[in-house]
Amino acid sequence: MFRRLRSPKDTPPPEERSAPRNLLGEERDAALRATFAWSEGDDAFLSVSDQGPGIAPADHHRIFERFESATRARLSGGLGLGLFIVRQIVGLHLGEVRVESEPGKGTTFTVRLPRHASDDSPQSRM
Repeated sequence: MFRRLRSPKDTPPPEERSAPRNLLGEERDAALRATFAWSEGDDAFLSVSDQGPGIAPADHHRIFERFESATRARLSGGLGLGLFIVRQIVGLHLGEVRVESEPGKGTTFTVRLPRHASDDSPQSRM
């Protein structure tokens, strides 16, 4: 997926520099609207939004389960593991993942991570 660049002339053209969209898995087909990173107090945040079909509020909890996707009606070509894995990794670092979405209005995922390792986090064991 990623390749090492040896010089500036090896930089891929803009249409090939879509790693953030590719990393979003199922959301890659929706127009990526914005990606933001910021910090507040002791927490760091990453927020990614798209202009896709949105997710019904009743399904917000389900999309983080193993082998689930945003919509059951269409096959996305994925395994339904992306958001499950994200939530597991973020949880190991004592963070959380939130989803804000409504049908027809796109989706925003926000990750919150503590900026400092606690005694219980994987970072403190390194």
